[in-house]
Amino acid sequence: MRRLLRLAIPLLILLLIAGYVVHAYWRASGGGPFGLPARLLASGQYGACLWLPYPHQNLGKVEEAIGDGTAYLGAAARVADLPAR
Repeated sequence: MRRLLRLAIPLLILLLIAGYVVHAYWRASGGGPFGLPARLLASGQYGACLWLPYPHQNLGKVEEAIGDGTAYLGAAARVADLPAR
């Protein structure tokens, strides 16, 4: 019985971690494959799409990767036919 418990506890912990990750990304994606962000990406109406599940954590990394964040956002606004601010 003790041996079974030793095997079950790590398996339970791994399942809980996997469940948390799936839940977190499901919530961040706006409800999964049928949420608004997924529908926008699949619509084909944009020349360029960028999806950041946690923008408050990733925008700094994106700015480092692209160099000039303001110019990138201006280009994204032009592609989406939105006014640049």
